Amino acid sequence: MKIKFKLFSLIILIVACGESPDLTNAILDSDIGEHTPETTINLDSNVFNSSNVTLTWSGEYVNAFRYKLEPLGQTDTVKTYLDWSSWGRDTTSVTLKHLDEGNYNFHVEGRFNMDHVGSATASFEIDAIGGESLRIFPLQQYVQIDDAFNVYLYSEEIDDLTGMQVQLNYDSNVFEYQEWEKGADIVDYSDLTIIPDLHLTEGGILFTGVVSGNGLPATSELLKLTFKYLGDTEGTSTGISIDLTGCENGNECTTQLRDNLNQPIQIISGTEGLIKEIQ
Repeated sequence: MKIKFKLFSLIILIVACGESPDLTNAILDSDIGEHTPETTINLDSNVFNSSNVTLTWSGEYVNAFRYKLEPLGQTDTVKTYLDWSSWGRDTTSVTLKHLDEGNYNFHVEGRFNMDHVGSATASFEIDAIGGESLRIFPLQQYVQIDDAFNVYLYSEEIDDLTGMQVQLNYDSNVFEYQEWEKGADIVDYSDLTIIPDLHLTEGGILFTGVVSGNGLPATSELLKLTFKYLGDTEGTSTGISIDLTGCENGNECTTQLRDNLNQPIQIISGTEGLIKEIQ
């Protein structure tokens, strides 16, 4: 019995000291030969009517993926999802949130190892805002305390806009207004008059603008506003919004738009610009 016990112990020792089996993805220990990693992005549509989009992908001869987003317009302002994500073996989908109106390329790379990398690209458009609306651009920004940042006010699908009174709301304990400029689409309109200059109110800004003539194009950048981020210790206020309180069903409200015949323009919606602190 004593000899058998020692022999049994020796067998256990041999097994314990041997190489443990690889329980990870079996393809790691295989040879792909002449094959190239192939990645396929599953895109059901080229146009999305939502600012939040979920994209999925798959691959062959692939152990890990990474992705990034490339905006095709307004690249100086849209900064989210621009950098490559970290490589992830189980990364086969992502939900991109708060995407602005416009066109994008979505890139995915799939690798077997660093010497074997394949890529795929899918193009799509975000068209989330329909009807006569005002919107803040960009929908989401990341800033640090004491950073200055720009917010743009756009008219969306509003024909012949000539008169505007707009109230923007924000927490003055979190954001400090600094200055404004004409939007890029109306710089050439020498007859644009802001009457009076932007008026600071408690919790926001009120401005009134007039454009003579036939009015602005249906989608126009109206204003460029610069703010300073002061920090948000309570985390209760995260953005700058367009005040449409009471504007439903044609009721009179602080924010009002008029066409070149001085007729009121019904506003369907207005988006908020989210400002998040870099942690």
